[in-house]
Amino acid sequence: MGKRGEAFAYGAVAALMTVTAVAIGVWTLLRADVGEVDPTGAMAGLVSLASSGVLVWLSRRSAADAREIASAEAARELAAKVLGAERDARVQLLGGDDKTIDVSFTFLPVDARNARRAGAEGHLRDVVEYYRRLRPRRMVITGEAGAGKTVLAVELMVRLLEKPAEGDPVPVRLSLASWDTRNQTVDQWISRHLTDTYNVPARSARRLVESRTILPVLDGLDEMDDSPGYRSPAGEALRALNRYQLGTSKAALLLTCRSKPYETLAEQEVWLQDAAHVKIEPVPADAARRFLTERFGATPRWRPVLEALTRDPHGPLAAGLSTPWRLTLAVTVYEERGPDGRHRRDPRALLAPELDTPKAVGDHLLSRFLPGAATPDPTPSAPPGDTYPAAQVRAWLTALARHLQRDESAGRRAEERRPPGPGHARGSAHGVDIVLHRLWPIAGATRVRCLHAVFLLCGALAFADFAVGTLDATVLIYAGIVLAVLLRTGVRREVRPKKFQIGKLATRSGAKEAAFGLLLGLPVAAGVGTLFALASLLATGESGVELLYTAAQGFTLGLLLAPALGLALGTGRRLPDALAPRDPLRTDLQFGLALGLVYWIGYGVAFWPVYTFMDSLARGFGFTDFAHQPGVGGVAEQYAVYGWTHGFAGGAPAHFLYLHGGDGFLSITISVVLGFAEAIVFGLAFGSTAWTRYAIAVALAARRGKLPRRPGPFLDWAHRAGLLRLSGIAYQFRHLELQHWLAHHGDHEPPGRRAGTGPTTASEADRPFRCT
Repeated sequence: MGKRGEAFAYGAVAALMTVTAVAIGVWTLLRADVGEVDPTGAMAGLVSLASSGVLVWLSRRSAADAREIASAEAARELAAKVLGAERDARVQLLGGDDKTIDVSFTFLPVDARNARRAGAEGHLRDVVEYYRRLRPRRMVITGEAGAGKTVLAVELMVRLLEKPAEGDPVPVRLSLASWDTRNQTVDQWISRHLTDTYNVPARSARRLVESRTILPVLDGLDEMDDSPGYRSPAGEALRALNRYQLGTSKAALLLTCRSKPYETLAEQEVWLQDAAHVKIEPVPADAARRFLTERFGATPRWRPVLEALTRDPHGPLAAGLSTPWRLTLAVTVYEERGPDGRHRRDPRALLAPELDTPKAVGDHLLSRFLPGAATPDPTPSAPPGDTYPAAQVRAWLTALARHLQRDESAGRRAEERRPPGPGHARGSAHGVDIVLHRLWPIAGATRVRCLHAVFLLCGALAFADFAVGTLDATVLIYAGIVLAVLLRTGVRREVRPKKFQIGKLATRSGAKEAAFGLLLGLPVAAGVGTLFALASLLATGESGVELLYTAAQGFTLGLLLAPALGLALGTGRRLPDALAPRDPLRTDLQFGLALGLVYWIGYGVAFWPVYTFMDSLARGFGFTDFAHQPGVGGVAEQYAVYGWTHGFAGGAPAHFLYLHGGDGFLSITISVVLGFAEAIVFGLAFGSTAWTRYAIAVALAARRGKLPRRPGPFLDWAHRAGLLRLSGIAYQFRHLELQHWLAHHGDHEPPGRRAGTGPTTASEADRPFRCT
């Protein structure tokens, strides 16, 4: 029996003994009126009560032990998941190879609050030993763009996980741009990341974070905003991290940031306290030569480049290749091979006279990186979706980069509109994260929201209960309700995916929310019924049967919202836990389909008895001519057929067919089929709002060449090809320099190949590529 089973057993025995003690005590008291208190019974009761207290203590102790064991197991499982993910990330960052560049870093002490035992300098090869000497183990890695900050952090994570010491926390990498410092504490943010990214149960995640079993590796402080300052999101993040404690001392963590933003924050007296601030130095020419030589040997192809680095160690070529990112770019670009095994480009192109500045060298490499990150499909039987024309890859990535640039500008404007004060951080990584359900503005925010509102209108009209071609008070009120819903849902800027969790109904919170939704249907029904009746009275002046019919019709419409509302509140969950970037949209679609199905069944089941009750009520008031439809026999038969068909078919089809005398089997079948289709439209419109808006945006963007028709598989391909990286459920460009270059130069085609460096029968922009 495990610790959890042992705790349960102790608790059950304790409860039994307590009940026994209470029973004996009650029995003894009942006999006390005649002065006959049984000493044996009293003693048994006391022993039972004492035993139950001991067992309760044992159960609590066993439960505590069980929690400790569960936390240790969760930590081991998490470490295995993180190690696998970071090994893959390491290979991708190194350009598909395992050969690292041994970058060096220098300790930059501040005037106060430095970590103790920090060495004056260090290298990638001994970064684990350097970090473990620190007291406390808090480290800030800075450097220029592409200096290798993330590579150094990932290398440290992998080595810590491969050879953990006793008591070492589990390093977990997080993108700081995803932290909403205004609404999330450090613990809440990390816990949510563990749940969303690694599927750690929420309770286990909280225990791991609160016990400081997690080593946060926080990547990209500079990506939180463009203007770092004391009140900026980056400044708020640093102050929150300075309150991140382990007992009476600062908790361990690792932070990366570009040098200039961190220096700007330090000038305003905001820095990570009790930490070792190290700066990665540029890769010197001899280290670049050594890296290329160890990777390719004495190949003649790279000999002119190696000689140029030796001849001019401070020239534009050496400066242009002075970061691990640029060296990886050069290797990726000039080691690309064609289907025949020949190299597509000659590294001697790096010696061209026009490459006379480091920036020119960088632009030269970036312009050739997209086709260099993938190789032509060598086999005609490649799986569909694994190959994309290079011109389309470039166009799609350029559109995504410019979308992120606009998103970043919108985020800055939103920050500027907020009142001054602490804690005004954004909740998403504007300008960095490509999140599928937030991708819809790429097709034009106003255009997409307008079309989304039109789709919502179609979903609402699917169940409109009025005769085709008529216009009365019911129609006007229904239109008013629809317009209110459109203003609330269709045109709002943010839509969040939901998840259908039938198991949530078994929880206390889920049952309460479901019951609340069902009960809410009653006042909604009464309100809609009263509104319909008043509108009919004011618009037509009629009373009696018409007034009663309109009120009952409105009451029915409101009442039928109850099961759908109960389902939405009881089983729905916004921003579902996700293991993959496409999970939120997938669960949102499932939720909408389930909502439509429940509404369709509820409509069909409820309509007949409700309308039968309406008829009985009308006859009780003496209205014998209540809504009798032609083409059907008696009143009971009429409501049996009309109620069920109308219910399962929805408003417009059934009403239209009945008005035209269609009461046969074929008409009923057609009505029910159309009603099912309308129910699906209703579910997608009001249940799958995030998926619907995404689908509309993709359709528009694909027509304009901004996105493929299936963005998810393409982004997965781009990730495998090394063009993008993953951060939780978000895609990110592999490097900010690549994103910014595409945003500004993506429309410019790369220069043509030099003669003799590859095939010339097809344009490089038109050939298909397959992930390497």
